[in-house]
Amino acid sequence: MRVHLLSYCFLSALLLIWATGCSDAPGPCSDVDHCPGAKVCVQGACVAADSDDDGDGLTASQELAVGLSPSSADSDHDGVEDGIEWGGGDSPVDSDGDGIPDALESLAADADGDCIPDSLDPANDVPTPLSTLKSVICPNLGVCASQWDAVEVVCVMGVPVCSTEEVAGHQVNETWCDGLDNDCNGAVDEGIHLAGKSIGEACVAAGSCGEGVVECHLASREAICSSGPGGSMEQVESERCDGLDNDCDGTVDNGMHFEGALLGDECEGYGLCGPGIVQCRPSSGLAICSTMTGGDDAEAEEEICDGLDNDCDGIADEGLFSPDLSSCPTKGVCFTGRDALKVVCDAGTWVCDPSAVPGYTGQVDGLCDGLDNDCDGVVDEEFQLTDSDGAKKELEMSCGSGPCSGGIVV
Repeated sequence: MRVHLLSYCFLSALLLIWATGCSDAPGPCSDVDHCPGAKVCVQGACVAADSDDDGDGLTASQELAVGLSPSSADSDHDGVEDGIEWGGGDSPVDSDGDGIPDALESLAADADGDCIPDSLDPANDVPTPLSTLKSVICPNLGVCASQWDAVEVVCVMGVPVCSTEEVAGHQVNETWCDGLDNDCNGAVDEGIHLAGKSIGEACVAAGSCGEGVVECHLASREAICSSGPGGSMEQVESERCDGLDNDCDGTVDNGMHFEGALLGDECEGYGLCGPGIVQCRPSSGLAICSTMTGGDDAEAEEEICDGLDNDCDGIADEGLFSPDLSSCPTKGVCFTGRDALKVVCDAGTWVCDPSAVPGYTGQVDGLCDGLDNDCDGVVDEEFQLTDSDGAKKELEMSCGSGPCSGGIVV
C-alpha cells in the first residue's frame, strides 16, 4: 500500500511540472518548431521574439527573418556589427543589390579577388570593374560633384579607396576660405574662422576700417573682415601721420618719416628751424620736425624777403609780393598792361616781373607786330630786312631796286 502511494505522488508531481512549465520555460526546440506565444527558437531554445541577447541592436525575430544569427553580433564576421550593417530602415541594407544583406555579406572578404568586398560586389564569383563602386564609396558633393569625372576608385592593398587626387581644389580637411566645399562633405567653408567668428558673422576690422562681416578673400583663401583690406566693403585709406591706423594693417602711422628719420627720432628742421624730434602734424597728415610749423617746438616765423626760409617750409622767399611798382618798366606793353605787373622777392631782392603782361616777350622783342614787346621804348627793333643791295633796313624804311624800287619795309 505504501509503494502504490509513493508511486502515485511521484507521477502527480511529474504531471504538475509538465502542466505548469510547458508554456513558460524555454525548453528544447528545433528551427522548424513553433515556440508558444511571442517567442522564437534560437539554438534549440525558445526566447522572446523582441530579445537582443547579442546586443547588436536587432531583435531575435528581425535577425531570424533574414538569416542573421541572434546569438552573434557580427553574423558575417567582418568586424562590423549586424545592427550597423542593417542600417536604419525596416529592411536590411543591400549595398550591391545582389539580394544578400550587407550583414550577411562580408565587408572584409573578396571571393573573386577584384578588390571589391563581397558586400559591395554584385557578383562575388566574377571580377567587377572598380568604377562600379564610385557612387557607393565616393562623395558626390562639393568640388567632387563638379568634377565627378576626375574622381576614381583605386585598389590599395586589396581595399577599394576613393581617389580625389585629380580633383582641383580638393582638400582632405578644409582649410581654404574660398566659397567652395573643398572636402566634399556637403558643407562650405566649415570650420573657417576669423578671431572666433564664422563666415557671415559680424566683425570689426583693424584700425579705422570699422565694422563688417566675416567673408572669404578669394586671392589669399583666408577669412577676412569685409571692411578691412581686400574686403567687399573695404574702408582702407592711405596711411596718414595722424595717430590712426588709416590703412588698417594693424599698425598706427607705419612708414611715416621726415627726411628718412622715423617718428620719435631726432631731426633737423627746414630753413631757420633747428633740431627737434620727428612727430605727426595731423592737419596735413605728414611727419614733420617738431621745430617746424605745427610742431610742439615750432620755431617758424613769417616769411620775409631776405633770401632765407623763415617759415621753414623748405622754400625761401616764396609767395611774397610788393605793391611798389617803381622798379618796373613803363614803356611799350608794360605801360598798357601795367595792371599785370608784379614785384616779387627773388633771393632777398624785390624784382619786377612783367611775365603776365599781354604781349610781353622778355628782354628781346620777339614779335613783329608794331608793338614794343620788350618794354624798352623801341618798336620791333629786332626785325630788319636785307635789301637787294645788301643794306640792312628797319621797318618803314624804303627798299627795293630796279622795277621793285619804291617799297617800304613792313
